[in-house]
Amino acid sequence: KCCWDEATCLEYGQAAKPTAYVYYDDFGRKSVQKFKEAGLTVYMFLDGVVHPASRSYVADFSLLTEREIKDFAAVTAKLVCDDPYVDGLNWDVEPFDNNQVSFFEELDKHITACGKVWNIFAFSQKFNADMWSRGLGKSGGLLESAYDLKGTPCQCITPNEYKRLVRNHLSRGKSLAAFHGKPYSALFSGGGSTELYEKFTRPSCPFSPC
Repeated sequence: KCCWDEATCLEYGQAAKPTAYVYYDDFGRKSVQKFKEAGLTVYMFLDGVVHPASRSYVADFSLLTEREIKDFAAVTAKLVCDDPYVDGLNWDVEPFDNNQVSFFEELDKHITACGKVWNIFAFSQKFNADMWSRGLGKSGGLLESAYDLKGTPCQCITPNEYKRLVRNHLSRGKSLAAFHGKPYSALFSGGGSTELYEKFTRPSCPFSPC
């Protein structure tokens, strides 16, 4: 079983050390080829966390040298650029921080050069002006999170409250993207947040005390 955080690892009876998985194997590539041939747009989704160290799959950007940041960006872009069945990249490495601008600037250069596009999955209000302009560059856009809008793990809300929150949130995000002239889209999760449910039945919260 996949084991992404310490609490889940312990539930599965594994050592409290997360393991990372790559799902884009030969079967995945064949599936993507069929989607592409059917006329669909396909994005590669790169998911991970920077810290805490016990759960991280990506190095803390503040610890990388300028050369390492450039190499990291080049290798990441190569995954997308060398795949004929992938139109672009969705980057979901949390938490987002504006100190990652130099990495995204470099990533954008490579992806732009190969004629593809990319997005960052994040909250629009987290971006500073430098991230909107230099970070997203020529081919980057924002993939706005449409969940966890209250920022309280394991908290459930009513459908009406969620509707109000998501409408206000996406309206602000769309306005910011339009102001900076950047592409904007939203991601709605099918089960990635307790805010999508009215009742939380798990006996304990794996993300914070409940």
